[in-house]
Amino acid sequence: LMTEYKEVDPKFERQLIMTKELGAKYLIIHPYTDGVAYFADSHETIMKKNKMVLEVMLPVAKKYGVTICLENLPFRWVDMCRCTEIKKLITEIGDENLKACLDTGHANVMKEDIYESIKVLGDDLKTLHIHDNYAGADDRHYIPFRGTIDWDKFIQGLNEIGYKGSINLEVVIPRAVPDPMKEQLQLGLAGIAKYFAEKVK
Repeated sequence: LMTEYKEVDPKFERQLIMTKELGAKYLIIHPYTDGVAYFADSHETIMKKNKMVLEVMLPVAKKYGVTICLENLPFRWVDMCRCTEIKKLITEIGDENLKACLDTGHANVMKEDIYESIKVLGDDLKTLHIHDNYAGADDRHYIPFRGTIDWDKFIQGLNEIGYKGSINLEVVIPRAVPDPMKEQLQLGLAGIAKYFAEKVK
């Protein structure tokens, strides 16, 4: 998204414009992890690069009235992907236009307790990517209740922090599913989203 951390890529600014035009409050982005899988940058270096990137992004986001939400990621070898480090980065920057998106499946890949992840993010948690998988395994984007996430603790955590954001499922429907059945699966997913929305008050 950046050119030598000095100016915002026009693609990112277009994303902000579209976010504003759609009437959305939040634009979810991944924290900077470029090259870490291959070059094993230190955690301190990755944090520094994230701060440099965000210092350029945030004024532009403010211009359009959009809040950037950092999403936790499923890269087990990168500490920056954990909810605790996302929270630390948000706190250190201290900008009202920088908040968090919790990806439940990514937290589970990282073997992060879902309840503790929510409590750590606290008031900075503004939106969700909800899906399931098996703890410590691959990022599969399964339908909730298929994997090992404790959804009762998920609901408990959201209620304890007073979460008021959207309930957003990020689930993959296999391409091989015939079209008539896809609609039925989508209706089922809507029912799951409604279930969470009714439990989180």
